[in-house]
Amino acid sequence: MGLRAILWLAYELVSGVDNSPAHFTCSSFVPPDLSPKIDASYLAFAIEQSSAVHYAVERDGVTPNDYSINLFRAITNTTGGDLHIRLGGTSNDYAHYSPGQLVPALPIAEQNQSQVVTVANLSLGPSYWTTMAKIPDAKYVIQIPLVQTNDSEAVAWAESSYAVLSDRIQSIEIGNEPNSYPNGHDGPGFLPPMNSTYYAQVFADRVDLITKSLNLDGKIFQAMDLGEPPTEWLNAPDSFAAGIDRAGMINQAAFHLYQTTSGSADTLHSGLMNHTAITSLLDRYVPSIQHINKDQHLPFMFSEVGNSLNVTQNYAYQAVLGSALWQMDWELAAAVRGVHRVYYQQIMHAGYNLWLPLDSSGREAQTYSNFYGRMAIGDFLGATGGQTRIAPVHVASSAELAHISAYGAWVENELVRLAIVNFDYWDSRGSPYNPQHPDSLCTTCPKSHKHRPVFTIVLDGLPSQSTILVKHLTADSGAHADGSEVTFGGMQWPAATRGLPVQVKRDDKEVRVHKGRAEIRVHASSAVVVHLGL
Repeated sequence: MGLRAILWLAYELVSGVDNSPAHFTCSSFVPPDLSPKIDASYLAFAIEQSSAVHYAVERDGVTPNDYSINLFRAITNTTGGDLHIRLGGTSNDYAHYSPGQLVPALPIAEQNQSQVVTVANLSLGPSYWTTMAKIPDAKYVIQIPLVQTNDSEAVAWAESSYAVLSDRIQSIEIGNEPNSYPNGHDGPGFLPPMNSTYYAQVFADRVDLITKSLNLDGKIFQAMDLGEPPTEWLNAPDSFAAGIDRAGMINQAAFHLYQTTSGSADTLHSGLMNHTAITSLLDRYVPSIQHINKDQHLPFMFSEVGNSLNVTQNYAYQAVLGSALWQMDWELAAAVRGVHRVYYQQIMHAGYNLWLPLDSSGREAQTYSNFYGRMAIGDFLGATGGQTRIAPVHVASSAELAHISAYGAWVENELVRLAIVNFDYWDSRGSPYNPQHPDSLCTTCPKSHKHRPVFTIVLDGLPSQSTILVKHLTADSGAHADGSEVTFGGMQWPAATRGLPVQVKRDDKEVRVHKGRAEIRVHASSAVVVHLGL
């Protein structure tokens, strides 16, 4: 008899004021909205071109950065997949290859270089590619320029990267965010604004050029890479209809997504800790996902993702427990919709980073909260050789449960894990914390209870004599805790241990099933991964 678990859900305060149960059914029978099998390399990485040097090597430019390497491995080991890294961004599309340059990249990425290294001032030297080769076993998406009309620039990037990385190049991305062309560079030397027909033409011409230059004979190009949801004038169906893949050389297509364009501590609860906002934005991409997956028979990637594209960065919004919960819910919601792989963005000193790879501009190397969100995702997906399929677990739509987002993971049609995110805002300080004004309180945000609320889950119908394992993504002080406090499964991967795991608390819990039942508690502003049937 297959596992059939009935989950009775009750939201209650620690004081027990409200204990009204709601319930839903989650079974081993395959639900109709089950995702395709999740690629074992679903959790991939994108790094801005100049910043990637610091993620690969230490300050001496020679020694591999073992802190970064250990964190890459920690995430990929959760699913048993390969390490996939996309190198590129706006900085790269307007950059220049300098054969005589001795250092890998100029300017060197430091504080606020996500703004400085953007348009027409980045240059790479030959040592850039040998530096990237120091990240063990990484497979790369290499971006080459498109916005520049000078074909020789694109050829130089392609030939120099291919000479070093060769079979480690998984795809060649041509251009970045063509929807934004010419990005303030009107006139000779740069392409004008794009529509689908013109974009398809210049992209296909560039494919022909690089294919001939490198003597390529297989599918290896990444298309689209739009920086926003599709529009009437630039979108995937019209681009493919206009012949973007006339050579039959495209192996994947991609878009970019940032959940918000701004945000602060005061808007964490509405900007990121918001399942409705997450799914509403993702659903604007669904027609493109479906067209690319089903009509073009190509995998859809999000090749650049961040929680918020804040121009000046805001760590109190982008790098706290609340943003890690966004990370977990967003990446699982994307997988449900048919996304093949997510390349999460890293830039030196960007607020949404997973980690800062070395000391820089007065800020110490550190592991940010968002890293822990990815560790929870990987643990939920599991190292199943790409056999995991997931689906939302639908919670009753009563108002008091709107903050709960839940997913089930199936392997060979058997329910094996649950992921539950509790977006209910809670912080021990009583309201969102503003580091510029630590004594002020946000008057527009929900007030926190003195005691942290708990979401109680009773699993019914479980096999007798079995055990379930519950791992928590949490921090004692709540939603605004930074990476120094956030843990997953009681573990941290800090810079102090060079990214190796250390047990800092014992909050993972094995729960014995009694008479077919087991109870789980999920605190406000936290998440759990539940392993069933141990």
